[in-house]
Amino acid sequence: MEKTGTILPPPWPISVPVYSQWVSGQGIGGWFHIEPDAENKNDEYRIRRFSPKGKLECDRLFVLSNKQSFYFDRDYKFTHLSHCLLCTIMQDGKELLFKHTIK
Repeated sequence: MEKTGTILPPPWPISVPVYSQWVSGQGIGGWFHIEPDAENKNDEYRIRRFSPKGKLECDRLFVLSNKQSFYFDRDYKFTHLSHCLLCTIMQDGKELLFKHTIK
């Protein structure tokens, strides 16, 4: 069974930003990228998901739930469950939940 693009990351597409992370999936995995919102409103974060081949699948604003804190200068890892409405990041042994802000 071919595992590239599901469990194993495919070659890094040029369209996927530096510091993106591969999250494997049952059917297919994806590349995830997080950055502060350019307008920095309401502690929002911009999270983008890319297909294994680098096609942008979603580009949305997210907020952290439960008054948690996220630090770009510390190691972090996108993990399951992560998709276009909810993203999970592990940092400092804590599970951080980012929820899409529907406007």
